[in-house]
Amino acid sequence: MHMKHERLAWSDEYSVGEPSLDEQHKNFCDMANEIIAFSETENPKKEEMLVLLTKLGNHILYHFDTEEEYLEKMDIPEAREHVKKHDKYREVLKKFIAEVREDTRVCTDQSDCKVLADKVATFVSEWVSKHMLGGGETEKLFAGMRKKG
Repeated sequence: MHMKHERLAWSDEYSVGEPSLDEQHKNFCDMANEIIAFSETENPKKEEMLVLLTKLGNHILYHFDTEEEYLEKMDIPEAREHVKKHDKYREVLKKFIAEVREDTRVCTDQSDCKVLADKVATFVSEWVSKHMLGGGETEKLFAGMRKKG
C-alpha cells in the first residue's frame, strides 16, 4: 500500500538565526522531498534508493556535527536532549542504508522496493516536520540559539 507524502517547504520562520545551519536545513528539506518523490515513482530501483540514502546520510552526518558544535559553543541547556534525538536518527538512517546495501532480499521486486521507499519517506518527512520544522522542544532550542546568536 503506497502512502502519499506531503512535500516539505522551507519558510524563514524556521530559521535558527545561523545562516549556515539554515542553509543545511533547507538542503535537508530538499533531500526529504527527493526521497518523497522517489517513493512515488512507479518502479523504484534499489540502486537509486541507495544513492539517495547515502546522499542524505552524508548530509546529515555533516549537519549534525555542525549543529552540535554550534550548540556546544552557544552553551544551550536543551542541547543534550537534542543531540540524543540526532543519535537516534543516525541509528535509524544507518539501519536503512545497511538494509538496502547488505540485505539481498531487499528490493528484489518492485512492490518490495516501494514498501521500503514509503517507510524511508515517512521517516524522513516526520523527522523534518517534527524535529526541524515543528514547535515545542525544538522551537525552545532554536529560540535559545537566536537569543544567544
